Amino acid sequence: MSSKLLTHFSMPVPCSFEIYNFGPYSEDITRSANYLLADDALADLSSNPTKYSSYRVGPSADQISQEFRFHVAASRALIDSIVGVLAGSTPTDLELVATLHFVNAKLKGLSGSRPTMEEVVLKFKDIKGDKFTELNIATWYGWLGQSNLL
Repeated sequence: MSSKLLTHFSMPVPCSFEIYNFGPYSEDITRSANYLLADDALADLSSNPTKYSSYRVGPSADQISQEFRFHVAASRALIDSIVGVLAGSTPTDLELVATLHFVNAKLKGLSGSRPTMEEVVLKFKDIKGDKFTELNIATWYGWLGQSNLL
């Protein structure tokens, strides 16, 4: 999920993002995840960690979460809501929706007004080429719009 998407939900995310192979990417988040893995607050259960990650709560997560309980508590319902909405999505769908949202936010930031679907899809295709079908793009764009995320 991009920083703009989380910020849209009023979640403060002090990270910068850029477009990368599978959508928006943040070096800040990678660094934080690596620290959490080193501290056993996260565990990567993927069968091929060089290809993808499958993070789960690690054995020392409770110890670390105690330090941030106050910050998390204020946003717990929102965090659960976001996870609930996106939990069943495939990695490919997450790539598509995060990239669409990122492109929309970028174009909106450049022009100061909401870009058209055609503008967003054109820029999206510049980035992703023909990886996604028109129907998938339109479906997820519609979902973003109906969810008031554009």
